[in-house]
Amino acid sequence: IYTLYNLINKNKSIKVNPTGDLSYKHAGRFYWWVNYGITSYLQKHNVHSIRNYTDLYDHFIAEEKKRQLQNLSIIRQKKVTQPKVLFQTRHILPKAIAVDQKNEVVYFIASSITKRSRLYKYSPTKKSFTILYETNGLGDRLILGESKRYLYLHKLKQYNYKIYAYPYRYDLKYNSMEKISPGLTRMLDIAPSPDEKRIAGITIDNQGYKHLDIIDETKDSKIRILQKTKAIHPLWESNNALLIFDYNFDTKKTAVKRINIRDMKQETILTVKGKIYTPSIEKNKDKKQLMFSADSNGVWNLYAITLEGLKNKEPKKLKILSNFELGGKNPAIYKNYIVFLSFQKHGFALSTIPYGKQYEYDSLPEISNSRLTVQEYTQEKNIAVKESNYYAITYIDLYGWMPWAT
Repeated sequence: IYTLYNLINKNKSIKVNPTGDLSYKHAGRFYWWVNYGITSYLQKHNVHSIRNYTDLYDHFIAEEKKRQLQNLSIIRQKKVTQPKVLFQTRHILPKAIAVDQKNEVVYFIASSITKRSRLYKYSPTKKSFTILYETNGLGDRLILGESKRYLYLHKLKQYNYKIYAYPYRYDLKYNSMEKISPGLTRMLDIAPSPDEKRIAGITIDNQGYKHLDIIDETKDSKIRILQKTKAIHPLWESNNALLIFDYNFDTKKTAVKRINIRDMKQETILTVKGKIYTPSIEKNKDKKQLMFSADSNGVWNLYAITLEGLKNKEPKKLKILSNFELGGKNPAIYKNYIVFLSFQKHGFALSTIPYGKQYEYDSLPEISNSRLTVQEYTQEKNIAVKESNYYAITYIDLYGWMPWAT
């Protein structure tokens, strides 16, 4: 931001809005472009001077429009998947869902216009929703237990400038929220075992390191499974097996690993190009399917693979369920459809796409989802730009490749 001030405003006492009319998701790319991409841009296009902020912004918009059109033309080489929006409003922004197929209900966590978090119950058939619970800081993961009685989630709270995460579950029978373990203050990304006697989650210590832990409610104890891990989104495949998702920043691939809780042995059962996000285990014709969103082709598309007998299978065995222009996350099966959150200009929308072999893709066209080809802009000294490989808590929503410049 300060680079932007210095570039377009010699009088540093005059404050300008460095984001203009950009949305908050688009602004981050603009900051990056100004700080680290502008030098290479000016050289490439033989631009010798920038007169003012509007001139700078116009250059950026022109570059973004060109990039977006190129990416869209590539995506459209294959039939584009068009989501059907079930529920969308500017005042309710969904960020996590869980589906009860038997009772034909979709639960979701959303932020309201007042920035408070709400837990909703939505009926796709009646197209009506009910607010179950309202508070501040509900997390971005929601799992319905096998009993269909409890919804598992975490709550974020801030004390003295420190963020704490508490594991909770919502009792659908008595309409009450209860803390799972009073002593846990930094555990998020929680998931219940099929018998709902144990909870797996990511614990963050005072130094910021992440650990994979299990709470055994029958014994009132906590077991550490992995120390200083980068794994996210633990899921129970069975009462004795956990799945974790470990992204390698060097290979740019995610390893899906199975952990046997009895002997703590690990095995990699799947390797996927790119990052995996919002995985879930869904039942389809009595078979368990691992479903998730991944940016393998540069867009967050939806994928699935049958878990039975899965051992070191290659990505080509994956079912490719979508070819989105914008992206989607949180896939779950609902009747003959996939319910998920589709990317929209102002957040996410609860949406569906048809589910079946006839709707699958054999491959997807790939687009560039890198930030920019950049050369560092420096005034006084070189600034080393590094991408962090660790995030204790994700404070901003995942978003797609399009920054909404057009």
